[in-house]
Amino acid sequence: MSPPLPYFLSSFPAVPLACGLFVIVVTTVLIYHRTRIPTLSSAYASFPVISRRVINGGDRPIIALTVKVATGTLPTMSHVKIRKDGVEKSYTPTRFDGGVCELMIRVYPDGVLTPKLFKVGVGDKLSIKGPTGLHRYEGPGTFKNGRKRISGVKKIGMISGGTGVTPMMQVINHIIRDEKDSTKVGLL
Repeated sequence: MSPPLPYFLSSFPAVPLACGLFVIVVTTVLIYHRTRIPTLSSAYASFPVISRRVINGGDRPIIALTVKVATGTLPTMSHVKIRKDGVEKSYTPTRFDGGVCELMIRVYPDGVLTPKLFKVGVGDKLSIKGPTGLHRYEGPGTFKNGRKRISGVKKIGMISGGTGVTPMMQVINHIIRDEKDSTKVGLL
């Protein structure tokens, strides 16, 4: 047989109900704040890695890290800064939509940051801020460079290599996804 409740609890049936409700609310708030994903801003914040793929191996492998963010879009041709162990570097996402930011990174064995990023796994956190950069593709044939705007572009010829390929991929993805954008693109 269980011991009887103290008089002040048994005489007020609302008190046990209120205590139970209080526990549920506090638990919900704690879980929400633990799992809440921050938005990108000018200050560094921690974002969880939700996917990690090795695109190719070898001496200088390329990895794709996908990070969960609470932001819908990132201006096309902008980039983010990643900081790990006191080292920071800018990277241009290959994809930034639907609450994810995908980064394709070539790992250099003697690099300062890329070997550290190669060791990052799913569930780890990356310290990221952004967007940064001045160049933007704003939509059907319109570019912006700081305050200067160029519009009416019908064809874009791209010649790029190395780190320059990623911003070009952003522009191409933007054009492909926008049904109203009939800009023709070539990439060499």
